[in-house]
Amino acid sequence: MKIENVSKSYNGTLLFKDVTFDVKKSSSLCLYGRSGCGKTTLLNIIASLVKPDSGMIVYEEEKPLISYLFEETRLIRWLDALENVSLVCEKKIARETLLYLDFKQDDLYKKPNGLSAGMKQRVAIARTICSESNIVLLDEPFQNLDEKISYKASLLIEEKVKRESQICIITSHEKIIGSAIEAYYSIVK
Repeated sequence: MKIENVSKSYNGTLLFKDVTFDVKKSSSLCLYGRSGCGKTTLLNIIASLVKPDSGMIVYEEEKPLISYLFEETRLIRWLDALENVSLVCEKKIARETLLYLDFKQDDLYKKPNGLSAGMKQRVAIARTICSESNIVLLDEPFQNLDEKISYKASLLIEEKVKRESQICIITSHEKIIGSAIEAYYSIVK
């Protein structure tokens, strides 16, 4: 996938100009920068939710499948944790993924209002990772997670990206140190 000379402004304020990079299959890229510099906007452009002012995104597939972990977890409130993840995969895979991310058996059946912020984040990560896709977009995926869970989640992301020849783009306020991230791109100008 190539991002070519993408620029975006809102209400006359330039967020970023001429952003250009490419990401190869089976690899990850971290977009880092200060709050408000346009990281999420760039993800939204890649996901075709927002149009750039100029430039273009060139996908390897004509119609790529994109899974997107938004900064807000966006869980379905009337479904329990296991059901939220099972929307995108087999229940067995959803259960294994949540248990790997240190969910306890009883917590699988709690609805989002009964989960902590970190537990909600793990459900959202599991749902995104378990989705069938070519491109995985993760907006601040490790917020509300401790170091151990962040590390386990990054290993899970890395394994799936390589196994399924996906492209993964992660945003962060800081450079993420970890095996899942192979390159960094700063959109702070």
